[in-house]
Amino acid sequence: MKYIILFFAVLIIVLLFAPLRASHSQAQIPLEAQVEFKEDIKEYAKRRVLEVFGENHWEAFNKIIWRESKWNHHAQNPRSSAFGLGQFLSSTWKSVGCVKTEEENMQIDCTIKYIKKNYRNPQKALAFHNQVGWY
Repeated sequence: MKYIILFFAVLIIVLLFAPLRASHSQAQIPLEAQVEFKEDIKEYAKRRVLEVFGENHWEAFNKIIWRESKWNHHAQNPRSSAFGLGQFLSSTWKSVGCVKTEEENMQIDCTIKYIKKNYRNPQKALAFHNQVGWY
């Protein structure tokens, strides 16, 4: 009888503290998960660039995004309205039929539209960027 009571006491304690332990572990996002999230958007971007422009254009696209935002979809220029992976001004979003968004995949799709509309491909956009420091 004493062991049954002890068993149930331990069971109650475990059940009471399990939610606290679970919420604590979920609040801490391991560095690996953060890096993996960053890689997911790069994988999406690479797939879209290959679909739209072909394999020869990924490196140029990657360089543009790295220079503009370092792959930070929350990047905000403190001196202008430039925001996101492609550092679009408010007017740039509208010029390609997009709305300013924090959603990474949409930022990639809008950047691809912008490059295609204004430069035809990422290599030409990068060549322009190399000359003037923006695209």
